[in-house]
Amino acid sequence: MSRPIPRLIALLICPVIGVVLAVCLTGHMSTPAEVIDTLLGGGGPMQRHAILELRLPRALLGALVGGGLAISGLLLQGVTRNPLAAPGLLGISGGAGLAVLMLMATYTHTKAAPLWLLPIVAFAGGLASAAAILGLSGGGRGTGAHPARLLLVGLGLGAATGAISQVLALGLRPDLFRAVVAWQAGTLVGRGWESVAVLAPGVAVGGGLALALADRLDVMALGDPLATGLGVDCARTRIAATVLAALLAGLAVAMAGALGFVGLFAPHIARGLVGASHRLGVPAAAAVGATVTCLADVAAWRLIPHTVLPTGAVVAVIGVPWLLVALARLYRR
Repeated sequence: MSRPIPRLIALLICPVIGVVLAVCLTGHMSTPAEVIDTLLGGGGPMQRHAILELRLPRALLGALVGGGLAISGLLLQGVTRNPLAAPGLLGISGGAGLAVLMLMATYTHTKAAPLWLLPIVAFAGGLASAAAILGLSGGGRGTGAHPARLLLVGLGLGAATGAISQVLALGLRPDLFRAVVAWQAGTLVGRGWESVAVLAPGVAVGGGLALALADRLDVMALGDPLATGLGVDCARTRIAATVLAALLAGLAVAMAGALGFVGLFAPHIARGLVGASHRLGVPAAAAVGATVTCLADVAAWRLIPHTVLPTGAVVAVIGVPWLLVALARLYRR
């Protein structure tokens, strides 16, 4: 791979552009000059509220969610050596979502679950799903699971958690039910600085820990016997990477719902641009995921006039064809 560093630098600029476009083009359109003027303290009260309290936190949250899901997918693909491994397809997102709904169902009609508790519960649910799927499919073994088996087990558990989630959602009060349906479809609408404050530290720490695992994941790509001979504890590395992937996916699901396809195609794009090194792949995948999510949110606002589509639906329009292409390539081998 020639010139991976310049490509990585160019990729790291893309999320900034994505956030700027999201701030300008979601809601009532604003020009970059108006946004800059508002950030510098200008503009009227309504403009400041729209940009500073609604659009900017939503755009930053989209970047964080996309980046976290992309790193999660990169870790899962690395430890399973499976190009189809992703939080959504492996049921991690579904398990996290089910755990969040179970928490909501335990609260009274006059009180909502505290925001800080949602990521913790989502992490636990996502981790339980990841352990079950890797165990049932053999994905935790040194040789990894066959892609089709991993996909089928993940889809099966995802369908089960989705069905249970629907049953739980039907028991919620009407206003909360509507919010849950929108959240399950994947949305950034209605999120503010509180969500950014909860998500940003988790994604930052998770990204740093992923970089710490990068060299070991590179060695594990050579196969467990050779990696063990080179001093890598493959079992511990696999467990650490899976726990970290579940944490990042759980954080994202708790804040934005189902955007799982980002974790499928962002790592592939990153590897195609900067190579197979996880040290370069982690920031590259995060940049791709953040950019795609911001642009998908813009498309969700602008594709159909006077209608805001679920951001998850726009991401799925990209992710489903990518999945089909990936499956076709696997079966041609």
